[in-house]
Amino acid sequence: MMCVHGRQDGAFCPQCNSVAEEHERQPTLLEAAVAWARSTVGELEVPPNSNRSGPIDQWVRNTGLDPEQPQREGKPRGYAYCACWAYTAFLTAARALGIESPCPKTARARRMWLLADDKCRIGGDIARNDLSLLKPGVLGVEDHQGGKGHVYMVLGIVDPRMDLVRCISPNSSTPGSREGGGVVEQQRMLSRARGFLDFSR
Repeated sequence: MMCVHGRQDGAFCPQCNSVAEEHERQPTLLEAAVAWARSTVGELEVPPNSNRSGPIDQWVRNTGLDPEQPQREGKPRGYAYCACWAYTAFLTAARALGIESPCPKTARARRMWLLADDKCRIGGDIARNDLSLLKPGVLGVEDHQGGKGHVYMVLGIVDPRMDLVRCISPNSSTPGSREGGGVVEQQRMLSRARGFLDFSR
């Protein structure tokens, strides 16, 4: 049995202030995805700025890519892995719940947006006009043009009057970056998001 914050049987859950076995309610898909995502915060690239590490390589493999192969000739090995991380979050959460993952299998942020079921997509303007749509576990998708993008997982809104969302962001370091040294908890600008993906819809 897993508590709503992702703690396994017998493990103390500080959020619940009790042990996980006392909880009977199964976590939702988004709750399970957030629990997994939180467990990855602090994962760093080894060596720095290489887009590599043991866990990162596995996230990349989960989308069907080989991290040992360069993206193109003359380029170093390692892939930008934000979408791989997001796919793995929902793959892991869905397997724990015994269901199919609704998250598209892709290593590209913009393609994840395009492949997602229409009912899961929330346009950026719609979300900014109704912040209640941005629940923990919803994915934010940024379009940085030129085929590049970024995916992060929403944790909450910093302040309704501010253009900021609190999130877990893979392949990041400084706020707003799409390439960085690992998985971090940070704030990002809502206005930069093309849209949001709610795989609970």
